[in-house]
Amino acid sequence: MRSRKHRAKAMKIAAVADGVNSVAFNEEKKDQMVIIGDGVDAASLALCLRKKQKITIEAQIQCDKCRSQAMKIAVAEDGVISVAFQGPNRDKMVITGDGVDAADMAKSLRKKLGYADLVSVEEITEKKA
Repeated sequence: MRSRKHRAKAMKIAAVADGVNSVAFNEEKKDQMVIIGDGVDAASLALCLRKKQKITIEAQIQCDKCRSQAMKIAVAEDGVISVAFQGPNRDKMVITGDGVDAADMAKSLRKKLGYADLVSVEEITEKKA
């Protein structure tokens, strides 16, 4: 974890999960959390701790077949939640997910489509009401 503030936020998220009795950070490695409890679902806890991100990739897409092929490639990656096309020519792919490797995604699209340029990777922050 980058700072004390990030560690505190991660501890708060983990502490409210079902079945958690105690949460602490490993003394040697401050980036490892030790969670003790009964019936703790590690997968759902990991999903809560991951950061969602929005990846924008510009690709040369001339036809609907290429568009569907690009969508299949994007959806096949681990952690992808949604894929949408934007822009006047629908040539920008907006991929939302958590733990998605943006460089690997662009490389896969480049291999199949010929041209794919990674435009931006942004962290999605949830707004408090």
